[in-house]
Amino acid sequence: MINMRRHKSRLTGLLLVTLAAALVLASAVGAEEKTVTIPAGSLEMLQGVFARVADLLWEKSDDYFHEGYHERCISVMRLVTEIDPTDVRAFAVGSWLIDSRGRDAEGIAFLERGLALNPDRYDLYAELGHRYFHMENYPKAAEYFQAAVNFKDCPVTLWHMLAHSYEKSGLLEKAVQTWEHSAVLEPDNPVVQRNLDRVKKQLAAHESQHPDNPPERR
Repeated sequence: MINMRRHKSRLTGLLLVTLAAALVLASAVGAEEKTVTIPAGSLEMLQGVFARVADLLWEKSDDYFHEGYHERCISVMRLVTEIDPTDVRAFAVGSWLIDSRGRDAEGIAFLERGLALNPDRYDLYAELGHRYFHMENYPKAAEYFQAAVNFKDCPVTLWHMLAHSYEKSGLLEKAVQTWEHSAVLEPDNPVVQRNLDRVKKQLAAHESQHPDNPPERR
């Protein structure tokens, strides 16, 4: 109990410092007759405070989750993203928690907000791809996975998900092409080769059964 009280006290103190810092920055921005320059050392200190608050909020969110207070977890994740809009993991976790409460549209909206703030990273494109794949909206999943694989640092498994999304959307030729690209990236991965062979057979079977009706192309 004593440790918990100390933890809450530290968190409250840091939150108050953060609020005070935010008010100082806001007043500086709003000053019309004066130009206020914040020393670099002070900015670094404030950034350190914000980072520490975010760390403590993550710890508190973990406590809430294990205690079953999922709505509190969601609120904490929202606060973390306000402190650090670049924390894509907070957007992903928050969205997953919202989705687990049966609020799919709200969860998607939270991810889209995060993506709007972080368009130059693959993470939330991939997260939205997974979310739509889970919702069985495969064309939409393919759209986001395609955006994610445009980033050179994306995991190779996102190419797999893109291929699966194309296949389930009926775009067999695109699925084959994607698996072929995956085979170049992972020449020794037997899973890739098995999927490539499997989808090629599907494509060949479709073409033989429907010579005048090729698989949909986009």
